Amino acid sequence: MDESAVSSDPVIALLLDEVVVKDWCKRTFKNIIAELKPIYNLNVEEVKERSNVLLKFTARLACILSVLEVLESSFKGSLSAQL
Repeated sequence: MDESAVSSDPVIALLLDEVVVKDWCKRTFKNIIAELKPIYNLNVEEVKERSNVLLKFTARLACILSVLEVLESSFKGSLSAQL
């Protein structure tokens, strides 16, 4: 994230903190994995019945991907990215 970015709004200031964003991504991904584990123990018919749940996870993973892409783009060419 842009280290020079600041905001007087505490919520926006928190969101500008890359550590908070990374922690959110990790936590969200771990929660998705935990919710998916029981589905993989089901038979094919039961998995088909829960296809709507799997689509929900697809959307959540796409959101995480978007956040990570923005985070990565903010590092391109910076010293932090090289380290």
